[in-house]
Amino acid sequence: MGEKYKIERNHKTRKYFYTRAADSTIVVSRLRNGKEIQIPLNEITSIRKKKFSMVKTIALIPALAASTVVAILIANPSPVGNMGEMQWPN
Repeated sequence: MGEKYKIERNHKTRKYFYTRAADSTIVVSRLRNGKEIQIPLNEITSIRKKKFSMVKTIALIPALAASTVVAILIANPSPVGNMGEMQWPN
């Protein structure tokens, strides 16, 4: 109860919290608004349980750090590359 699932029905996949099961339906609540809905079992084409991924979480940290550094470099260009025209002595 209260676990996240991806439920596909009518060729659309949505994320839900499982609430309870009845005879021919399951009762779930939407992640966005928490509204409870009943889904007939014959309309469901697939159900996948959402699970935590440690690898994705660990990989996300350096990726966020690298994108932050790139964003800072883009926002504040180095003055060395923007020196203007060189004047050569005659």
